[in-house]
Amino acid sequence: MAYSKDKDLVVVRPDILSLGVETWSAQAKLAEEDINRYIDVFWYRGVAVEHGFDWKDEEYAFDATRLLSPERLKKASIYLTLAYAYGHLTKNTTSDGFAAQRDTYQKLYDNEIKAAARFGLDYAWPEIGDVLSERRMPRKLVRG
Repeated sequence: MAYSKDKDLVVVRPDILSLGVETWSAQAKLAEEDINRYIDVFWYRGVAVEHGFDWKDEEYAFDATRLLSPERLKKASIYLTLAYAYGHLTKNTTSDGFAAQRDTYQKLYDNEIKAAARFGLDYAWPEIGDVLSERRMPRKLVRG
């Protein structure tokens, strides 16, 4: 389940599907994996500890399927997928326009994912007694 699809990329870069690549689904999958890792390390673990969950325990490990509003990560996914797409297209020269696009979208992603983590995410936390806690928990990032 990637957070964004080709149709989402076209909204930001209308020509992205006319650059010789039929689909950017592989790059979207990589973006999803990187976003999940970022959310786990820089948001989930700290919030879990703050609320008495041991994120190292398999029962309380980050599970992306428990995100209640994954669409909040769509913009970050679009930016990171585009960074990977332009990285794929780059010709490894210093004057390559694709490399500049890659760098631009990487910076946009960096800002967007940090903003999402600071704002907090809606997550279906494990049961606490009889109550399932589903709420947004903002967190100050450890770094960044």
